[in-house]
Amino acid sequence: MTRPASKTPISYRQHFVRKSGGVILVIIVVLANFLWESGKPWYHSDIFKDKRCRHMDPIEPPDLSKLSPLRRERFERVRDSIAHAWKGYADAVSLNSTKGGGVIPADDLTPISKSRNGAATMNWLYYGATLHDAIDTLYLANLTVEYNEAVDILTRYDIQTTSIQATKTFEYSLRILGGLLGAYSLSGEPRLFASAQNAADSLLQGPFQASPSIIPRPFNVLAPSSSSWDWKTMIQRFYKFLYIVGRNHLTSEHKYNSLAGFGSFGLELSFLSTISGDQRYRKTADVIFQHVKKYEHNGIVPERWNVLTGTPESMHGSLGSGSDSFYEYLIKVPIFDGCYYDEGMEMYSDECKLVGKDHLELYQKMLRDSLRSDHVTRQSISGPGGTEFVFPTEFGTRYDHLLCFLPGLLALAAHTQGGNNKDDDMALARDLLDGCHQLYTVAASGLSADTGRFQSKAFVPIDSSYYLRPEFVESLFVLYRFTKDETLQDAGWEVIESLESHCKIPGGGYAGLKDVNNPSAGYVDDMPSYFIAETLKYLLLLFGPDDYISLDDFVFTTEGHPLRKIKKEEQDLSKPFCVLLSRPPAPVPWTLLFLGAMVLACIGGSIYLVHTILHYAIKMNNDKRKTQ
Repeated sequence: MTRPASKTPISYRQHFVRKSGGVILVIIVVLANFLWESGKPWYHSDIFKDKRCRHMDPIEPPDLSKLSPLRRERFERVRDSIAHAWKGYADAVSLNSTKGGGVIPADDLTPISKSRNGAATMNWLYYGATLHDAIDTLYLANLTVEYNEAVDILTRYDIQTTSIQATKTFEYSLRILGGLLGAYSLSGEPRLFASAQNAADSLLQGPFQASPSIIPRPFNVLAPSSSSWDWKTMIQRFYKFLYIVGRNHLTSEHKYNSLAGFGSFGLELSFLSTISGDQRYRKTADVIFQHVKKYEHNGIVPERWNVLTGTPESMHGSLGSGSDSFYEYLIKVPIFDGCYYDEGMEMYSDECKLVGKDHLELYQKMLRDSLRSDHVTRQSISGPGGTEFVFPTEFGTRYDHLLCFLPGLLALAAHTQGGNNKDDDMALARDLLDGCHQLYTVAASGLSADTGRFQSKAFVPIDSSYYLRPEFVESLFVLYRFTKDETLQDAGWEVIESLESHCKIPGGGYAGLKDVNNPSAGYVDDMPSYFIAETLKYLLLLFGPDDYISLDDFVFTTEGHPLRKIKKEEQDLSKPFCVLLSRPPAPVPWTLLFLGAMVLACIGGSIYLVHTILHYAIKMNNDKRKTQ
């Protein structure tokens, strides 16, 4: 039997190199991955990978030569106001510092704090609310530099699913998702569509999927839009896991949702399904609507719902806060789909599906059984013998500025749906608008209190603050487009002059007022994202050309984002779509490369030093043995 040849003895140096080589290789690989991931933004995903969307030609800037000198001056004045508001926000959140990725800008500007101590921002949504909300307004105002800057920032990385903070589902949908869809609808920029689809997917995978019932969660940590498991997304997923485990045991706010909070997704998700060809978005909203419709009474759906059971907490309902956008979408979703009831033919249009008919029937029932009896008040607010006005109210006595959306909604429905009561509905819309206008006129600042009560032929403010709200100017815009009554433009101009006189902050941005009857009482230190998204946008369009963003071609979301109606002949999915290919990963900054090289050099040097010391220690020990 032949014995195997003996192996050559291995020196310590060879042994060390073999053993340490694997360790060094692992260290190099780990460090290289760390550097690569550090060079990416906080969350980098396949945001632009193989996205398919309908091509849209960009909307051209308005032709101001069509306007009278006065109207052109007013349009340009509002455009300057938009630029001033955006500058305040952009300067405060340091947008330039986010261009490398990894930082989500703050949600709101606090303009007073900015001018005093530099604490200039407020976070409550944790997704850059103003950045997303303002982008289509910048486009409409033809502020090209500002618009391009905003698009560049919010498409550099997956900002729409990055924050590990819990966010408000409804507010995220109307500001983040709606803002992206509105800007895409105007510009046709495919990157905005890709970001919007990722935002919608994170909703469907987050608060919708996490709910034990059909009612989505009011808060949730959003799911990343890709399946990546790098160390950053692992942190996000781990935090989400802890949040889901603890929310039902630590708080009660996750157990309840408002009607507006879960019933106002229909327009945005219908638009997304139409332009992507993916019907799961529309179906998600339709299923929710069909569920809650079963609980309506006299056209009013309960306002507060239990998320765990999917049932209402009580049968109380209203048209104001917590419910308003649900009723707004009863008309706007069918308008987007081209659905209406043809009185002459006594039938619904061919575009009407069952859910569209149900939307219109519920709206008509609300209009017939509840609106005029519970939400319209006629009275004087200037003492005996004063002129009577018609005001939108909650059950006859309480005024809420949010209800000033009703004139615009009534006018929009009358214009698009027609019917035997069209003239009466338009007349009521104008009366309600005049009532809202009167509450602006009687205040010393020319701006309306937020809430109040009618009593003894007087209007008594409950909350006398003005929060830069848009509902009144939204209705001004809608009724002007249908009536061409230039006195409505004059009313809008009064609002602009009041904003410039009392709310404009020299350093940038605008602030609300603590007391509309005493402008010197101080400011409300907040410029909400809706101020640029809605208030200034509707004022801009009020003075722009009448065919600029026509109500025949666009439907505005509850946050004022214009969604282009897709004509029937354009819905053929066989037509070419724009295709977005994966973009290359973000480059590793040179500073990180240098630091990485230094770290590798230090580790390599340390290993070599230890190796040399051990080698000579062993060599000296062997030499010592030989001499013995």
